[in-house]
Amino acid sequence: MIGKIVQGQNHLTYIAQIYQAGEVDETPQPADYALGTFVRVALAEPPGGWLVGLIYDTTLLNPEFGRFGPRLSPLEELAVFSPDYINEKAVLVGIVMVGSLDTQGRPSQEVPTLAARTDSPAERLTAAQLRRFHGPPDTPQLVYIPRLLTLNSPLIFDVVGLVLDQLRPLYPQTKLLQMFDLLADELRWQRQIAPFGGAG
Repeated sequence: MIGKIVQGQNHLTYIAQIYQAGEVDETPQPADYALGTFVRVALAEPPGGWLVGLIYDTTLLNPEFGRFGPRLSPLEELAVFSPDYINEKAVLVGIVMVGSLDTQGRPSQEVPTLAARTDSPAERLTAAQLRRFHGPPDTPQLVYIPRLLTLNSPLIFDVVGLVLDQLRPLYPQTKLLQMFDLLADELRWQRQIAPFGGAG
């Protein structure tokens, strides 16, 4: 587990808070929630399964920034003298849902009909789950890419490029690598003209 859903911005985009030391057995490392990481979020209600999402943004939350007054206890002593102290610093990641996996692991890249719930756990997709989500070895599915490109984020072209980088080792056939290269070239072009209001 890398974190939990703390806010939904709309049906497809959510904010998850990354777990800190002591909240889970294995504290997530920065590489576990890097930009472009695929995650799954459990669906509690029937029929169960998971939403599949993609980390597309990161925010560092530090309420203490700008507080210049003296502190009664140094931070390292708060655990001893104020055991109820809550560390309000947090790492938040933006997750956009790109599909789902049912309880049997069958994938869908259509818009999920169910929404995530607050406090639902998020975890990284394994390589096998990532492969299954994208389809057979000879015909990878990228139905969600056009939806991603409509996301209002200055990083979205880079995120899609990171997706292609993850898929290349999973689909090493020459014709598929050529397809990924073609898509990457198109993304580079779109990224260059986007600031000028250009369209494909």
